[in-house]
Amino acid sequence: MPQANMPKDWEPPAPAWSARFDKRVTHVVIGYFAVQQRQSQTIGFHHWFHQCLQQSGAPERVERGNFTDNQDCYNDVFIAYWTDEGAFERWRSSDIFRNWWDAAERKTETQGYWCEILRVPVERLETLASSESQDGVSAAAPTIEGPIREHGYWGGARDRLAASASDDLATEVESLSGKVVDSHGQRLQIRPPHNLCLLRSAQNWSACQGEEREVYTQKVHPVLQQGMRYLVENPEESGCCSCRFMDETSVAGEVQDKSFGMVWFLSLEHLETWAKTHPTHLAIYGEFMAMVERFNFQTALQLWHEGVVVEAQHAHFEYVNCHSATGLLPYFDSVSI
Repeated sequence: MPQANMPKDWEPPAPAWSARFDKRVTHVVIGYFAVQQRQSQTIGFHHWFHQCLQQSGAPERVERGNFTDNQDCYNDVFIAYWTDEGAFERWRSSDIFRNWWDAAERKTETQGYWCEILRVPVERLETLASSESQDGVSAAAPTIEGPIREHGYWGGARDRLAASASDDLATEVESLSGKVVDSHGQRLQIRPPHNLCLLRSAQNWSACQGEEREVYTQKVHPVLQQGMRYLVENPEESGCCSCRFMDETSVAGEVQDKSFGMVWFLSLEHLETWAKTHPTHLAIYGEFMAMVERFNFQTALQLWHEGVVVEAQHAHFEYVNCHSATGLLPYFDSVSI
């Protein structure tokens, strides 16, 4: 059925697929768990997290990425997915998790730690992929539907969000204003505003060969990096609260030809405005379309994303001994816990 933003008689320029959850799944849980390294090795964090993966209620899907932030700190990030909230609560309440994560000494080490955990109703989640390959939250979904029509036009992401049929998903905060937080040696929890929007947008060029690989790595990927850099450097103009452009690795840490952006916007509208109007995103879109048209829409490049609009009461942002520019710390009130 045509959606609110879909042009009349719309036919997408290329096929795409989307995850579908059955009625037993009302929420998904998405957790980002990271170490922020300043000067020492982080063996303890990695050993702890891999131990956690052996506990009851362990996530159904785990992925991993890393990036160097604008304070020159290396961040190593595990991304975990659950479709069973009860399993997540068992896992998070386990002694293995709590005895290490909650320990007072985490605040006195040379590295920092952060987690961002979201409980998302499925009607506030949308996914899109250029193939039937399942990644991210889609890997925990029972089925992939497609090809679908709700993509390839401005406003397609909003149309894929079931909640948008009855909710404008607007923010209560009009703009960002940064501040410096005394965060070292602290365990801080953010109080986020309602309807923050998170986009995880991923690229996989591991199967690209020859000319296609050359075009992607030399033309498309550099423009993508420029767009991510703009978001990092211009939060107040863009409404981007946090942009982490990561190299994706295997869970064991092996290098892969994959990347993804983890980008927090004040609202879905702020994301839409950047995507539709800003030169940096229009350049990304233009280079990508030029590439797929060059190869007659037959490419080995795989793209996918997942987008969520988060209810404030179902988001947990915790920063332990992190620098003051980490995540959402510069923009929203925090409490020491």
